[in-house]
Amino acid sequence: MERQVERRKRIGHGYVSTGRLPPPEMVKALVSEGYEHFKSNAEGRNSDVYPALAGVPSDLFGVCVVGTNGDVHAAGELP
Repeated sequence: MERQVERRKRIGHGYVSTGRLPPPEMVKALVSEGYEHFKSNAEGRNSDVYPALAGVPSDLFGVCVVGTNGDVHAAGELP
């Protein structure tokens, strides 16, 4: 938890309100960390809001963040 608090202090709050992401290397590290932290969590169920998501095998997991400039940062089970 302390690590997350330190990161938030470095990132600041301006990124959320302005639509900008932190520097690419930081986003990549945060996406990877989130993926590693949650990949073994089997709780919940697939979303049924979109039919395509309802049919995805539940053992697949991925995290993806796309910036407004088109930069893609992803980890996990990707197509």
